[in-house]
Amino acid sequence: MLPHGHAVERPYAPSSKIHLQRVTIDVESDGTNTTRYEYERTVLAESALKALSEQDISYHENNGTLEDVVAYTRKANGTRVDVPESNVQVTTYNGINGAPPAFSDLKNRRLIYPSVEVGDSVVLSLYDPQREADVQGLLFTGHALFAGLRVRRGRTRRHYAARGLDLKYKAHNIADAEVTDVGADRRRWKWTYRNASAEDPSKESSLFERAWHYSDWPTIEISNFKDYGGVAAAYEVEAAPRAAVTERIKALAEEITKGGGSERERAEKVYKWVAKEISFAGNCLTGGDVVPRNTDLILNMKMGDCKDHATLVQALLAAQGIQSTQVLINAGKLGYELPEIPCWQAFNHVINYLPALDAYLDATLIDLPVRRSA
Repeated sequence: MLPHGHAVERPYAPSSKIHLQRVTIDVESDGTNTTRYEYERTVLAESALKALSEQDISYHENNGTLEDVVAYTRKANGTRVDVPESNVQVTTYNGINGAPPAFSDLKNRRLIYPSVEVGDSVVLSLYDPQREADVQGLLFTGHALFAGLRVRRGRTRRHYAARGLDLKYKAHNIADAEVTDVGADRRRWKWTYRNASAEDPSKESSLFERAWHYSDWPTIEISNFKDYGGVAAAYEVEAAPRAAVTERIKALAEEITKGGGSERERAEKVYKWVAKEISFAGNCLTGGDVVPRNTDLILNMKMGDCKDHATLVQALLAAQGIQSTQVLINAGKLGYELPEIPCWQAFNHVINYLPALDAYLDATLIDLPVRRSA
């Protein structure tokens, strides 16, 4: 007998179960790649019905499009019910006032699975070709797995890659990769993850009481960046040409800093002008969107994302003889450390650093003062 008022603690029971989630990435020597995605998940409780009946797929249209998309509900009795075209909603994120997607080529495809009930499964497979590398010739992919779900047939992540990529990889809480040669010039890495007994995520309160670590959950990282200096250098190669000092930039810098002043005063004038006059829009650092736009486009549209703001600031400062550089940072709430394997996806924001003033500025925030590094 339990004392009066004490409830029986029931064992944790997840509301859904993954039968299969397989990601296969075929990588070329220039960093372009094709991803094959296969997914099957079963509803175990009514609380999961809404979440599993709808699925969003996001992709960058300018760098490829989804191919061979197959989606259906598999009823508990084995009957297949395909997702009809009427249950597919595509959202395009265009530029200002309906202009072409100059500041976001991101598309979202929402699938509504029909006739989903407890005991049914939702099934999805697709190809996602990436026709241009995010950073030319360089690759990083990361995949975090959630221990709060039962995984029956396993999640696997495979990479078929040209030997010349010199890939480094690290897996946390997952068995080491099976590495095999595929033909004369390709190599395959295969990870398999199974979780027969799901963990109750509410019991792991320590994850929410301290900084999250990449090694807390099953995670795979793979990259051919040598180090984080290489990440910064790769971004600089792509970004620096866009910060060129043109005649238009020279004239605008003179107008903004009219009246002269010290180097710091002129830098603050540039920062305040860009922060006030250039609206914030678009993706900062996401797949397919690593290179800043040219300053003419930014000024014509009077908008830009973080790297566009930083590029315009860098060009205007250079026109005034003030040296600056762009700095990659993580402005997220959980990004307190870098993955062990170097990657540019660890960063989601770009600001400027002025060595002569030992100061940082972020022109996407109009009320943030220019701050010294110390």
